[in-house]
Amino acid sequence: MSNNICEQKQCVVCKIPFHLLTNITDEQICQTCRAVFQINMEPPLQKSLELLRTITVEGNGFVEIDGNEFIVEGTSGLGYRFEFQNPYKMGVECYRSKAAALNSENELCLHPCIDLDDEIIEIPIGDLVFTYAMTLSNDIDCAKQIDTLENCISFRDSISFSPTQKEWNEAVDTRRNNAAEQRFGGPFHVDEEDDIWFHEDFDFPEDFDVINEEVIGTDDDTTVAGMSQRSQERIDRFMLDLERN
Repeated sequence: MSNNICEQKQCVVCKIPFHLLTNITDEQICQTCRAVFQINMEPPLQKSLELLRTITVEGNGFVEIDGNEFIVEGTSGLGYRFEFQNPYKMGVECYRSKAAALNSENELCLHPCIDLDDEIIEIPIGDLVFTYAMTLSNDIDCAKQIDTLENCISFRDSISFSPTQKEWNEAVDTRRNNAAEQRFGGPFHVDEEDDIWFHEDFDFPEDFDVINEEVIGTDDDTTVAGMSQRSQERIDRFMLDLERN
């Protein structure tokens, strides 16, 4: 992990205890909530935030947070940065390693397009982040069903299992300049309407409160409302492994 843990506080937004990181100056709001709520959308459900917290650095997990972006390392060794794009999808950047993803200045990346299976309705942002984090961190297994992840891994392996910055950047630059491969290499045009989802200087309203799923009738037997069966099963397996450990 990139930060040292010094003490535990309770977040005033989600009411969940969190580990205060040494580089955080705001002791009232957890880094996870701050990342999620920089996106201007309806507050996520309490259960959604609890689920997300289990995998972020504030919960001793593997997901790093940088502003409103999330960083994970795949089992392949590749590093991924991903951020909210719309209520159904995260925008993903693929780097040569997690270290490169964490320090992305002067690092070129690929832009794999990854869509969730059979998603036709909006799901809570915390569950969306969780699903992408689990997918990308298990990229070798998921690549069997997601062609763009397989392409990223194959591309890296065609250079070297551990390419230098120069080797990777030159290869990505060549790929981008190849018209036949432009769709894979990116970057892609982002519709200007997507910009309304992002606010750099988001202030929490004084009367802010997290939605209670009991009020809106969320089924307690389902971890994530509106999620496809395969995505749900992936989360269920992760939660079972978490309990065993």
